[in-house]
Amino acid sequence: FEFDDVQVTGGSGAGFNNVSWCTLLNFYSTPQQTEKKLARYRYNYLTRAANGPANDYTNVWDLTDAANTLPGGDYVGNMKRLVDVEQWLRTFAVQHSVGNWDSFGNRNSQNMYGYKPQNGKWTLMTWDFNIVLGNSGSDGPTGDDLFQYNGSDEAMLRIYKTPEFRRSYWRAFKEIAEGPMSGPALGALLDAKYAEMAASGFGSVANPSAIKSWISLRREYLLNAVRPYIANFAVLGSADYETYSSV
Repeated sequence: FEFDDVQVTGGSGAGFNNVSWCTLLNFYSTPQQTEKKLARYRYNYLTRAANGPANDYTNVWDLTDAANTLPGGDYVGNMKRLVDVEQWLRTFAVQHSVGNWDSFGNRNSQNMYGYKPQNGKWTLMTWDFNIVLGNSGSDGPTGDDLFQYNGSDEAMLRIYKTPEFRRSYWRAFKEIAEGPMSGPALGALLDAKYAEMAASGFGSVANPSAIKSWISLRREYLLNAVRPYIANFAVLGSADYETYSSV
């Protein structure tokens, strides 16, 4: 976001121009695409902590190179060598399951920290998690696209379209619907928090019935979306099979 150069007074806010969401695309400083354009990455990949120079974007460029592996290359292998893909897809599933379109991997591609340890893979950490569960115009509880992404980022679409990664995504939705969104524990937690807030005199606090209703509808929506892809394992025929492959 590029903000106006103004003094903010009286509670008003500065105007701004949304120049670019965070993407997994490559950006170059030359038409020959021989050198990455460092300045282009600073806005979306601001270095928060580094053991070396803050200008060293090697890990970011390795990530975007993998995400943009040319057709015929080992795209899945390149991504899995650098990215904890299962963790990414589970994070995206959480964001989509609660309707938070204001997140990386969703329509507004922002509000996420990327963490790359020295000897590990890229993982994601959620930040600014407030457009959820019907609040502030969140998506859901029914009718929205669970594969919604920022349309300017073809590399993100590629993640969602890759069968192996897509299966991870569906597994996460199934776990969310059959786990945290099911059973009495969640309702009891909401009731307990409401009781504590009401008892503390924290202004006017709405009871959690609307949240419970939203989650109930959302859970059914997720289960219906996942159900066509659930199949019981079966070996057809009478022949014996033996394999040493774990794939």
